[in-house]
Amino acid sequence: LCFGCMAAIRYGAALLPVWANHVAMHEYAAVVAIVIGLIYVCLSGASVSAVRAFMMALLVILAVLIDRRALTMRNVALAGFVILALNPVALFSAGFQLSFAATALLVMAYEKNQHRPMQRRHWLWRYATGIIIASFLANCATAPFTAQHFGSFTPWGVIANMIGIPLTGFWIMPAALLYMLALPFGASGIIAPVLELGIVMLIHTAEFFAELPFADSAVAPPGYAALALLVLGVVVGYACTAPWRFAGWGMVGLACHIGSLKPLPDAVIFAQNRSPNLGCCQCRRRADNLSAAIRIFDRYGGAAPWPAC
Repeated sequence: LCFGCMAAIRYGAALLPVWANHVAMHEYAAVVAIVIGLIYVCLSGASVSAVRAFMMALLVILAVLIDRRALTMRNVALAGFVILALNPVALFSAGFQLSFAATALLVMAYEKNQHRPMQRRHWLWRYATGIIIASFLANCATAPFTAQHFGSFTPWGVIANMIGIPLTGFWIMPAALLYMLALPFGASGIIAPVLELGIVMLIHTAEFFAELPFADSAVAPPGYAALALLVLGVVVGYACTAPWRFAGWGMVGLACHIGSLKPLPDAVIFAQNRSPNLGCCQCRRRADNLSAAIRIFDRYGGAAPWPAC
């Protein structure tokens, strides 16, 4: 949203070259983009992922304005420090861990490949390959944390993003921007059906891939010790040179081995906060373990239907 606004303002200024040559339009466009991004974050509820995205966009825009490198791990770290300074408990949330894991690995890959010559291919091919590579890296980065928090893994994320990312970038977000601009003039009713159709298509896409086989494959949570070793290994392998780099990737392999040794639980009981109410019970192997789960549940005085089991 931020960079779309910047591009729109600069393209509009290019229609008046005599005026644009005497005004630093990129600076004004950057300020407007920051304001619009901040408004969007407030309207969306200021979730951890939205605040992280806004902080990254803000740091990138500021870096561009002062002629510094934009996409760096330093900016990722600064965004994390700002969020943790405002809400230290966010470190233990799934949203913070998933968001920063994906962002950090994507920026690492970008820094390693930024000096390679650009491919001389059609922009559609480069866009498609970029989505595939970015989705694959994001899935690899978030898979351990998804297994830890949710005990599941989906292999269809890369294919789903091939549809969801262009749909969001070329339809939903531009329609949302036009909807916000049309609100003061009372013309939002014209844009609302277009925006709603894009959101409905995105929801149907997610539901379609959620119903495919192995879409919610059960995996054992690797444990925070394995996750800490994995993160440390990736950081060492990225930031250090040989032989420490090989030691870092060895840590990654060891963490994956430790995680693979975790047994798959027979049943998983989900509860919100510290409430004794049982949210769901998913039997993983033997049906006779359901009776044990029910006994544990009854001990805390709960009562709930068991359709999944």
